[in-house]
Formats: sequence, structure tokens, C-alpha cells
Amino acid sequence: MIAHLGMYDWPEFRSGLTAFWRLLERELDVPLPDLVHDVPLPPVWRDPDLSIGWCCGWNVAVEEIGAAAPFARPLWDMPGHGPGTYHSLIVCRDEDAVRPLEEFLSAPVINGPDSWSGCHVFNRWLAGRGLALHNPKVSGGHRASLAALRGGAARVAAIDAVCWRLADRLGETAGLTVIGETDDYASTPFLLGPALQDRAEEAFAAFSRALKQPEAQEWVEAIGITGILPAAPKDYAPMLPR
Repeated sequence: MIAHLGMYDWPEFRSGLTAFWRLLERELDVPLPDLVHDVPLPPVWRDPDLSIGWCCGWNVAVEEIGAAAPFARPLWDMPGHGPGTYHSLIVCRDEDAVRPLEEFLSAPVINGPDSWSGCHVFNRWLAGRGLALHNPKVSGGHRASLAALRGGAARVAAIDAVCWRLADRLGETAGLTVIGETDDYASTPFLLGPALQDRAEEAFAAFSRALKQPEAQEWVEAIGITGILPAAPKDYAPMLPR
């Protein structure tokens, strides 16, 4: 079986993530393989051999997860998040924070055109201000977008608040300022593959138990997850174009 539980799979936090993975394996009593890293993600989520995965809500909204189904979504221990929701932060360089957004919006960076938290919600936030993205630099990831801001290759980005938390713990937000927050949307869903979907309630309970185990606390503290709520495709429908 294929397993992917690395939505925020940064190398510096991978040991804690792996420890949580093994707890989940024990609590669910299902043999799970090692985490997959650095692979094209939509094919993983659509693989009929997927056991458990973690994806962007946008992938659920636009039906890119094949026969997988969302069963849970995180509760975050972070300011400003409603239960089971998350948002992105609009970030720029410190020296730009005192300027009108229009002066530096000409140099945006996104993590990818298929990302909710780094692209689509950014466009929605801008549209509410009568603005839009034009020819953004594509970084490939939120962490790379932050590096582009720090290095001067870009001047504004939308950064997933969980990635901002991780980057801040690593000292990678120095010289950057948060100038806005997007609206809240349903947080990044955990998926069950076809073989485990008849065990959704059991998987939810196992996941909840694993989060409370002492061995999980390194990962729990790092990313700020405190629990889970049920998730269904309808939770992500608000992400679709209006």
C-alpha cells in the first residue's frame, strides 16, 4: 500500500512526522509503508493502492484525488484560525510594508498555479481589493517563495499559515512582514484510499488517539495540530470559482 502523510514534510521536522506515522500504523493496526517523499502528488492521491494521504483542499474541490476520500481535517493551535479551518498570510519584505501594495504587486511569487493557499486564495484576496496577480514567479513551494522574498527575487506572496509557522521556527521569516490575512477555508484534508474507506470511523479514532501520544508531541508542537474534525468533499466546495 502507498501512504503519504507529508503535506508539510520539511526535512527538519521529518523525524517527528515519521514517529507520528508509526503511531498511526499501530493505532489503526494496518501495516503502512514508509512515507513517500518528493514525488508528484496528484498521482499518489489517485493511486488505487493509497492507504492514507494528506492533500490540499483545492485537490478535493476540483476532484483530483481519484477514488480517495477526505475523512478528517486538522484543528490548528494558531491565532486567527476557526475550528477546522486555515488561511494564508500575505507577506512582503519589511521595507515594502510601509508602501501601498500596488507599488510592489508587480513582483509576486506563488508556490504553484494549482495551489489554493499560495495562488487561488491570493487571487481571491486581491480581487476583494480590486487587484489581481500578473505574471507571478513560480517557486515550487511556500518555503521557496519565502526564500525568493528574502533574496529580493519577489516582493509579495501568500503563504500558508502552517508553513509560516514552520519557517518562523527555523528563522526563515526574518526581514519579512505579514501585511494581511485571507479568509478562512476548510483546512487541508486527510484522505483514505479505497481499501480503507469502510474503516473511516476507525481511522478517525485512531488518528485522534495517535495525536495524543507522547511520541507524537514533537510533530504536534512543530506544526500546531491539536486534533481533527470530520471532513467531506462539500467542505471544500467554497474553494471553487464563484
